[in-house]
Amino acid sequence: MSSVRVIVADDQEIVRTGLAMILNAQPGIEVVGEAADGRAAVELARRLRPDVCLFDIRMPGMDGIEATRALAGPGVDDPLAVIVITTFDLDEYVYGALRAGAKGFLLKDAGPVLLAQAVHAAAKGDALIAPNVTTRLLSAFADAGPKAVPKQPIETLTDREEQVLATVARGRTNSEIADELYISLSTVKTHIASLMTKLGARNRVEIAMWAYETGRVQPGRVQPGGVQPGGVQPGLKYDAPAALSAGSAPARVPMNRAAPAATIEAMTSSRNRREWLIPAGLIFLSLVPVVAGAVRVTELSTGGAVTPDNAQYFASPVPVVLHIISVSTYAILGALQFAPGLRRRGRRWHRIAGRILVPSGIVVALTGMWMTLFYDIPSTQIPALNAIRLAVGSAMVAFIVLGFVAIRRRDIRGHSAWMTRAYALGMGAGTQVFTLAPALILGASDAVTRTTLMTLAWAINIAVAEWVIARRRSTSRPVRRQVLTGHQAA
Repeated sequence: MSSVRVIVADDQEIVRTGLAMILNAQPGIEVVGEAADGRAAVELARRLRPDVCLFDIRMPGMDGIEATRALAGPGVDDPLAVIVITTFDLDEYVYGALRAGAKGFLLKDAGPVLLAQAVHAAAKGDALIAPNVTTRLLSAFADAGPKAVPKQPIETLTDREEQVLATVARGRTNSEIADELYISLSTVKTHIASLMTKLGARNRVEIAMWAYETGRVQPGRVQPGGVQPGGVQPGLKYDAPAALSAGSAPARVPMNRAAPAATIEAMTSSRNRREWLIPAGLIFLSLVPVVAGAVRVTELSTGGAVTPDNAQYFASPVPVVLHIISVSTYAILGALQFAPGLRRRGRRWHRIAGRILVPSGIVVALTGMWMTLFYDIPSTQIPALNAIRLAVGSAMVAFIVLGFVAIRRRDIRGHSAWMTRAYALGMGAGTQVFTLAPALILGASDAVTRTTLMTLAWAINIAVAEWVIARRRSTSRPVRRQVLTGHQAA
């Protein structure tokens, strides 16, 4: 299992060095860079694309909150996980950091264990906030009161689910809930999944919010009648934030983007839905070639009728079968790589998928070139199309190799650009369905027209890829280099 890659930014060298030493001593964590101010930290993070950034708040030039906003704030296409750490326990810092997109907020007296927990949590897409800070966030939300009538669960909660609900609202981890309620860890996970389904919640924060909105948890008040959560007996004073601060473990809150409790209600699923539009569109684009390929494989494997058009495939089926399987894998997995949320929540999955995509893309290009050279040219095509196909296949191989070299050098931006170009060429068949459709409808199906329209599809894909790459660069322009120190600093 690969280590969590971290960069540390603090203007005090002794603090920065100390944090790096603490993190490097923790299993599964590697500090890959250090910066002495906010601007340098942003530049370093954009260049190295670490799993987690650990930023101090008070830094010269650009403070930690502005640096966080530049890397994880609204409008950032592929935000990084940022943890803010500071000596000053001020509400304005807490809310500012979380509104800027931080996935954690710690004080410098947190200790090595809590610091390591926060880094691992952020790398997994979770959020870890110091217990006393979480107490104030929940209290602020509770004091504000619900702004609308809470929605009712689609099914009545069971007594055990009510107990689990209360412990989640108190900021307990799954292990703590299991210990407190004397149930297994898998049972806790089952109850939390059931709560999310019944309440329509996307994460534990929304479960906790619902508990406060419905009055099931009220700071400093007696719990309503019925089953008392966490073994609390009727008539006893139940103070959820106090329980949070008294707990030995921090509140670990899985969520897509950290935010203060006062602003969580404003978060909607629109961004999540929007970021899936591109992957969904790419999968839709690949449906026709994937389905056509599945039909071809079925025809070859079941001994379909041999015709002049498919005789060469029956005579030499291996290249076409390899091409179809690799194209299907490349198209689907490649589309999912365009979902920023999926990359943030599953970085390990992203890397595994990349190890599948690289050989799949190479096979797509090489088998396509083999078929171009050794299969007969259909009567509806002209020799010029074969030359174009060979050029496209060669370019696709070159792009994938360049992307692989870039990631080995930890050049994330270059890797992303080259792999985007390769994917654009690999998806040419999907776009050709749309460029050829008007000609087929109008009956203009001569070889020259078909060749032109098929070539146009590749050109369109490359143009779109270059636009996407340019847009990524425009939203993450590197700032002028300041002072960089440490492992990867130039």
